[in-house]
Amino acid sequence: ELSMTIWALARLDGASFRCRRPAPSAAAPSAAPSAAFGLAGRGAEDEAEEYMLCALTQEALRRIHELSPQGLSNISWSIVTLGLTCHASARQFLAGAAQRAARELAEFAPQAIANLCWAVCRLSGHEEAPCAAGFATCVAEHLMRQGRMASFSWPDLSSLASAMARAELGHISEVRSFATSLVSYMGATQCEGLGRQVLLNVAHSAVRLRIPRTVLEPVVLRISEVLDFEASSGARPLNGIDLRQWREVRSRCGLIARQRLPGGTGGQAAVGC
Repeated sequence: ELSMTIWALARLDGASFRCRRPAPSAAAPSAAPSAAFGLAGRGAEDEAEEYMLCALTQEALRRIHELSPQGLSNISWSIVTLGLTCHASARQFLAGAAQRAARELAEFAPQAIANLCWAVCRLSGHEEAPCAAGFATCVAEHLMRQGRMASFSWPDLSSLASAMARAELGHISEVRSFATSLVSYMGATQCEGLGRQVLLNVAHSAVRLRIPRTVLEPVVLRISEVLDFEASSGARPLNGIDLRQWREVRSRCGLIARQRLPGGTGGQAAVGC
């Protein structure tokens, strides 16, 4: 199947292919094909690989109405993983997938919705960005209206929140409502069993999506307890990115007490609501 071919290529070669690619060229329409694809100065193998991937994407776009929900999700995830959003056909596929999925969300598995939303939200900054906002709105409404949140795994819920936050969709009321409900849902869950990355991703996404501080504060206190317990148990310290995001979360809550940062990182920082 076409979707599995593209997905397999992304799984096998996604990271190395992105690392080999230079920044795409802003070539004029009349430029030579290699320049128009951003391939000037690259080896024949890389050039052939990108031509093949673009040809597969164009075929997927042509057959988009024949693809299964999982196929749409797999190809969308692969397009972003392979760094193909600089090509119009890839962005057109993502926009078309979003439009079709918005009408058929009930047919999509939770992981397929999460992966598709993650991919479509990468259209932010392109002319197809309204498709990302529209699809995120539909997903948020769907989760709230149908009560499907409980059927999603925490990594998938975390991925949805992170994708919406990365696309800066906090101005959309439905997205903010989803993020607010997600944080409240987390607060009613045993945070200790969710994993550090899920906790931090949801909390940081909630900050970027501008959910009410009164909703966020109790959950941040519980996350603080989890991180403090992990630190006292010898868990690895927070890495630089996680630490920066955690500081941003605490700052949003107006945390003013001073204590040692979680994970044994040392120094003074605002903590505690």
